[in-house]
Amino acid sequence: MASRSSTPAALGLRVKTGRAIAVALAGPAANPRILFRREVPLCDPKVPESRQPYHRAIMPFVPAATEAAARGRKAAERVAIAGVRALMEELHCAGYRPAGMTLVVASNPDVSRIGSAHVRAHALEGILFREVLEAGARACRLPVQVLLERESLARASSRLRRTPAQLQRSLAKFGKQAGRPWRTVEKSATLGAWLALSM
Repeated sequence: MASRSSTPAALGLRVKTGRAIAVALAGPAANPRILFRREVPLCDPKVPESRQPYHRAIMPFVPAATEAAARGRKAAERVAIAGVRALMEELHCAGYRPAGMTLVVASNPDVSRIGSAHVRAHALEGILFREVLEAGARACRLPVQVLLERESLARASSRLRRTPAQLQRSLAKFGKQAGRPWRTVEKSATLGAWLALSM
């Protein structure tokens, strides 16, 4: 029988503005179990620019100065790296071998094609929070992949060789184990973790 330390575990993170919902699953991928669900901060309350680095004002919208955006990005990256390290440490301390991470995102826009400065600022922030989590994965030498949320069920169905209905039933079981809240974001993070477990 394999020792517990050889059991792989993977993380799925649904990336949001200034935070991510993280779910950890332990393998094997054919029969995973949920370990935990966490909210991971991606901004520093002491650095206001880190929450929306490309906004200076919202109503009406005013874009942030380059220096403020850079300051916000630097703070967000520092917080994200610390957050990923904390998740990895939690897995290690519980005796699991971190195997990979999937970042689930709402979109992956081409910002050069976005005409509205306000919409472009939101798109840049979505990209930034994904990128700072990728930096966290690199800092921990953890394989990472990016997944569009709208494609998550189809990708998981193909990779895991389960029908969407079977996956939905499994997600409902995970939700009963994890407790509330168990929303779309938690389900997406769980599918991401499951896919990372199968890498």
